[in-house]
This record gives sequence, C-alpha cells and structure tokens, in this order.
Amino acid sequence: MKTNFSTAVSEVTLPSDMKMSDLVMEPGKYSYEGNWAFCRFDHPHLLGGRIGFGRGEDFSEDRGWAKPGWKAAGRDSHYRIEILSRDGGYLYSCSGEENDLKIRSDAFSHAVHGADRELLSVEGYPEMHWKMASPEGSMDVDVIMEPLVFVTLPDNIQKNTTFSMWLVPCRLHGQITIDGVASDIQGTAFLDHPRLKKQNNSPREFGCYLYTPVLLDDGTYFFSYYADFIDGEQNKDYSFGYHVDANLNVSSYRCESMKNLRFTGEHQVERADMVFADDDAEIHLSIREEYLPVKRAWGGNAASADKRKYVIYPQLFTAEYAYRDASGESRQSGRGLLEYVQSDRRPYTVHS
Repeated sequence: MKTNFSTAVSEVTLPSDMKMSDLVMEPGKYSYEGNWAFCRFDHPHLLGGRIGFGRGEDFSEDRGWAKPGWKAAGRDSHYRIEILSRDGGYLYSCSGEENDLKIRSDAFSHAVHGADRELLSVEGYPEMHWKMASPEGSMDVDVIMEPLVFVTLPDNIQKNTTFSMWLVPCRLHGQITIDGVASDIQGTAFLDHPRLKKQNNSPREFGCYLYTPVLLDDGTYFFSYYADFIDGEQNKDYSFGYHVDANLNVSSYRCESMKNLRFTGEHQVERADMVFADDDAEIHLSIREEYLPVKRAWGGNAASADKRKYVIYPQLFTAEYAYRDASGESRQSGRGLLEYVQSDRRPYTVHS
C-alpha cells in the first residue's frame, strides 16, 4: 500500500536510515503536517504531557466535526504545550498564520517567534532538541528526544485527504518549568508525524478512533489504533497494534475487537478493552482513565477548562496487558496518554 512517505506500511526503519524527506515538513506538497509527542514522565509530580505543532489546512470534516478545530477556512500554524501534573492539567494552545512557523526543507528545523522571544524551537536529528514556551512565560519545555525505531502506520482513507503517519518511541530527558518552578524530567515520548494529502475519496462515514500508546513495565512499547464507522462497524483497515521489544524488534497485530468503551460525564474515555492478534498470539489490552482536573487552560480557541469543549483533550491512562500464545500467558501493567476523536453525529454512549 502506498503512503505519503517513501516507506511502506508497517516498514520498520532505524533512525540512521530515515530519509530527511520523510522527516521534514513540506507545506507546498501536503495539505497538513505536524509533529506530536505523547509523553509519560518518571517524575513524582509531573506525570506526562502532549507537546507538538502543526501547519496546514483544517480537516475537521473528515472527522465528522460540525465545527472546525482551528479555523473556518485557510491554512494556519498551531502548537500546544499540555503538561499533566498531580495538581491537574496545564494546557496552553496557540494558533497563528501559516507563515508563523518557519521550517527548513534540508534539515529537521522548526521555529516560532513572538512576544519578543522564541516560542518554539525544534532542531536537530537524530537527537532532537525541543524548546517550547507560552508567550507570558508561565510554562517552558526544554527536552531532548532520542528516537529508537520508526514504524510507518497504515493509511487512513478520509473523505478529503489521505492520512499517513509514522510513529517512533523516544527516550526523553530535560526540564519543564511551570510558574517559575523547574523540574528535571526523564521518560518516554511517542512521537508521530502525520502527513495529509488532498484526495477525493469515498470512505464510509467516520465514527471514531482511539489511539493508545503504552509504555509497559518491562520497558517495551505497545501502540495501537482502533477505528470505526458511524454505524459502529469496525474500520479494519485502521485498527492495528505494534509491539516494540527490548531489542527494538517490531511485531504487528490486527485489532480483533474493542468492548466496554465507556465515557465519563465530561465525555472522556473512562475505560476500554481491546484484543489484538497475529497468527500465533493474542494481546488483551485494558485501559483505565487516570483522572485529573484542568488546572489551567489558556492561549487559543482550542483551550477550555471544560473537557467537553476542549479539542482532543490529552488523557493519561493505566493499562493491563496480557500476551497469550501456545506456551501460556504473561501479564504486566503499563501507562500511556491516549487520544480519542469522535464524530459530532454520535452520542457518548457505551460501546459494547
């Protein structure tokens, strides 16, 4: 299957073998691109976060949203710093014009300037240095991400675009400062690079997707998507899982089912149970929300202290992971940060 990258679906690529053309953003060629890191920290107070940025056109219609996530029309740039602490979430979002985000085509280099300071600087490869800040100076991120192994995911065929993405687990370390308090952190980032190309397709109407990257207790990684159509039937072309073991070997799985998808009163995922399989084994993954209030949300139209109005709220979760094959069963726990997107035409009811 073709993708918007030079790599093929499920192709595994070491950082040293990644082509710069598959890493950099090319706004003249693609309608949207971004870089988003879903993070879990090994820290007593700062638990995780999502940081990232994008550039291009709104594609809310492909997700069944009645209202655009960013702008009614045109192209823009946007970035987010969403840090989740035991006190609650500190959620900053910024949206500007497309040319606010400066990029280079020959190097992994991105920058946003404003408020008489540098607000975003993401430079270098394969060791990537991320620096992000809110304009008023109340939140700063200064971290290094070291990619381990890249996986090219299957395409998501949408109404107006073809959605391609690679994903790479990264080691992460650095410093986060909130309201003048600096904390040294380390942990894991699941970094993804979505790349969308305009294309008129005729898919069935979008229902939802659930993205669940997990850091397992043994230090390995499992990341998965479940997707369905508006009538609730599973979209098998975009339901899958990948496990990365301690030696960076990658195994792929098809998603067999999702049950017990339940929501809180704030329209957040409370729990879900999924089964993945290949020809030799099954993986049972059960996730549960780690509830946190919103401590502060500011900066743009995506931000809201009401989780029901927040555009794709970042949710921490814990996981129970069971691997079953002919030799028996092994079980362990994990933790992650999920993303759930649902069509506006679907109510928040139990998926059984």
